Amino acid sequence: MIKRLEKIALGHIFLLLFWGILFKNRLMIDDLAILNYFSISLFFILYGLIYTEISNDDISERQSNLAIISSLLPLELILYKGTNHRLILALISISSILLFIKKYMDTDLARKINILPISKGPAQRLTAGFVVFFFIVIYLFDIDTIVINMFMQIVFLLIEFFLYFS
Repeated sequence: MIKRLEKIALGHIFLLLFWGILFKNRLMIDDLAILNYFSISLFFILYGLIYTEISNDDISERQSNLAIISSLLPLELILYKGTNHRLILALISISSILLFIKKYMDTDLARKINILPISKGPAQRLTAGFVVFFFIVIYLFDIDTIVINMFMQIVFLLIEFFLYFS
């Protein structure tokens, strides 16, 4: 299981590095709606990959790698300014993760999984407090949307590392 989570975390790290390179070189798209779609889709895809990998030990290495690549790579390409057919790339990414989840997720076991290293009550309070704190910081410092989305992805990556080391 640890090796499977490593692949997901590595894919997430490479995606964030690619995002940072695009941002630094001014090659990232200017449309903030697409950027927000990207960020939300990435959360959904990563949760789907993590829960599916944890809930089912019978997934072959090939299928796991194919799901990670086919869901994350098209999502990366959406952010590049020179990319055409963003809708097709988004559909490929979402449909591949949905097919992977439908085929391999053990829903009974997935309901019992808590990916945060704390129980549900404190996790809900932690999430609510984090959201309030995050909105206050955004308002006070007038932070750019791209930086907000990158920060949220980095926080999610830290949660993946907590999973890996727990």
